[in-house]
Amino acid sequence: KERKERESTMKKFFSCYNYNIVCYVFVLLVVVTCLAQEEEDEPPCKDGYCPMPSSSSSRTTTGGRNDDKDKCGLWLGPSPIKQKEEHGFGLGMFTGRAIAKGEAVEHLYTSGKGLGEVLLPLYGPTNMGEWPPLREYIWDSSELPEVDMQGGDFTSFAFVPGLSAIAPCTNQNYNLVWSGNGKALQPTYATHQNAVGVHRAKDATAGSFTYWNNVTYVATRDIVEGEELTVECTDDSYDGGAYYLSRYEPDIAEKESLCLDRNVEARATSSNTGNGLFAKRVIKKKDVVVSSPLLPIHRSELEIKISNEGEGGIEMLHQQQIMLNYAYGHPRSNLLLLPFGPLVSYMNNGGKKANVRINWHKPFSSDTKQGRAEYHHTELFDKSGDKVAYTHGKGLMMDYVALRDIEKDEELLIDYGKDWSDAYERHQKNYAMYLQEEDEASYLSATEYVKLQGDEILKTVEDKDPYPENLHTECFYHSLKKKKKKKGDIVVISWDKHSQHTCFLPCRIIDRYTSYEDDNYEDNTNNPHIPQKRHRYTVEFDARDNYLEIKKCQLPSDVQKLLLSNVPRDAIRLVDKPFSTDMFLDAAFRHEIGVPTGFYPEKWITTTRKKKLRGEKNKNDEEDDDFHGNNDTYKRKRKSEKEEEQEYISKMKE
Repeated sequence: KERKERESTMKKFFSCYNYNIVCYVFVLLVVVTCLAQEEEDEPPCKDGYCPMPSSSSSRTTTGGRNDDKDKCGLWLGPSPIKQKEEHGFGLGMFTGRAIAKGEAVEHLYTSGKGLGEVLLPLYGPTNMGEWPPLREYIWDSSELPEVDMQGGDFTSFAFVPGLSAIAPCTNQNYNLVWSGNGKALQPTYATHQNAVGVHRAKDATAGSFTYWNNVTYVATRDIVEGEELTVECTDDSYDGGAYYLSRYEPDIAEKESLCLDRNVEARATSSNTGNGLFAKRVIKKKDVVVSSPLLPIHRSELEIKISNEGEGGIEMLHQQQIMLNYAYGHPRSNLLLLPFGPLVSYMNNGGKKANVRINWHKPFSSDTKQGRAEYHHTELFDKSGDKVAYTHGKGLMMDYVALRDIEKDEELLIDYGKDWSDAYERHQKNYAMYLQEEDEASYLSATEYVKLQGDEILKTVEDKDPYPENLHTECFYHSLKKKKKKKGDIVVISWDKHSQHTCFLPCRIIDRYTSYEDDNYEDNTNNPHIPQKRHRYTVEFDARDNYLEIKKCQLPSDVQKLLLSNVPRDAIRLVDKPFSTDMFLDAAFRHEIGVPTGFYPEKWITTTRKKKLRGEKNKNDEEDDDFHGNNDTYKRKRKSEKEEEQEYISKMKE
């Protein structure tokens, strides 16, 4: 009887308990439904384009990245903005996590310790007169004064892989800006630093990699999960705010896009290679580690040429761009392939210890309209390499595939190939001979000098211990538009007369003195305020340096020298003189990364690689309506070398 009573009591208890569970679940579903409805109470989306919601939207978060470490932080896929606005090739980048205002986007796929993308400077004159695809991916380095000045009077550009090369750009309602925000007196966009610590007096690798690194983009506002990333530029004027959210949900993204950071992460290495690419998780053999779009480049575009007056003005090859060392190529092809996806430029050479190899991209969708196949145009394999190098609007993609099982935290390495290894072995021997002829032991770059000596107080021309011959000072200033007080052919003006100083030229420090400044001091307390002690300078600009600046920043023709007084310390930079850095060493190593045997299609390979005029056609070239350029150039009859030389001299004289 007692047992039956206990069983009856237990049945009643569990019946009530289960009933309460149902009630709780019902209430929870109601709450979730209400929250979901609240999320949807925003301006409606049309054709996949959604207007910006109000600032109080529950989607906007300020907490930075999502705590889910397995979640994709960065997607590569079809760009609704590019497709709608017709601003170039149709790939874009989307964030898989919320990004707080002021946070660097690169921290999503690096170790978060300040690593950014590399910057590859390009100095001219180069062979890019017919607007090849490369011109669509580079930036005018006039906004990067220290990069620009290293090339002297050469035309200069900058190439940055990742966001800078892929994301749509606009001057309206963008959500990302380069670190530094374009203001001359703030920190520069990139750091010129020899991260590996090589020295030209003993290391054959000096000048073989870019010292410009740590380029980062920061959010101008809170960026929500799924949003397409847009960067600031002056070229395009579409309203980025009209494409605030592209609704890039994971289940959709997996079908037509590619996660860029799920498997890999950039970190500093313990070896002499500086930074490298590492596995974030265990990667199985034959799995795709990461993928990247490719930029086709003709070899001639990476030649730096100078005018040889002794040879009738003919341009002679002086050096090759540093970009060559980051591109892939075949020794018997004029076509180079430059990966411009995030991260891949960090992958170092492993030789026989390589655990990754490159393959052509294999989209897992057979639907070319919905999948990624439309961004890998295999029909380019049937054209000559010279033709592919100047074809616009058709891209190629490359996969980095695991050669074996790769453990978590293992560095990812590829084999640069036998041709590269043989070339570097020859380079080491030649560099040893170069050091026997040149005394480079005392060389210090501007960055290295500042580390050792400091630059808080700058030296004047009267100081007994001058700066090394390869260094000088350059100053920001306001361009002259009106006549100022003159002493003969010298203009004298005070820094404080203008609020914006965006021009940048070499300057000589004439005088240094101390001032006491309030720094816009505001204090509502009764505490006494002591003005801060600051150094100010008088500097001199010389019209003979006009060739180093754009026209609007040059000194007027009737001004030989400009004296600028009261110049603050942060308006002056101690920098390397033009052509003095390791990158411009005649002995610096230059060679493309080799591709595996059979990787290049037969039509891309020539019997013997030779320099040829842009207008010449290969026998296997076919007429192509998709080719962007002047087709008449490619229909010219072949001329003799003497005729071409005479024609070129005539043009140079004109």
